[in-house]
Amino acid sequence: MPLSDAELRIDAYLNRLRRLLREVNSEVLRDTVKELRSHIIETTTARADMTVTAIDETIEDLGSPEELAAQYISAGLGSPTRDAGSPRRVVQRLLRWAGLIAVASSVLLGLDLGSRTPTRE
Repeated sequence: MPLSDAELRIDAYLNRLRRLLREVNSEVLRDTVKELRSHIIETTTARADMTVTAIDETIEDLGSPEELAAQYISAGLGSPTRDAGSPRRVVQRLLRWAGLIAVASSVLLGLDLGSRTPTRE
């Protein structure tokens, strides 16, 4: 079944983000992209039909892939994970997940991680 233009738009956005975060552990990156895809679709369908225009509005709210990647990296998600079984790496992964949750929450709530006030009213 061919993808719709809206789905292609989502894929293009997420592929750009994936390339920017290529150094991130593949499992973490896969989960991050999966969550973002769900968020984009849920947010779009809650506001309107799944059209290219509606997808573009949702993506615009998220920010460019470059902006979003920078937020993930500043939250500690951007470090590659090697020796995944060592205690040090386990703690690092837990901290990265905490950063991911903080960034995802800020995206959902429309907050800027660098400020104490919401970016939207």
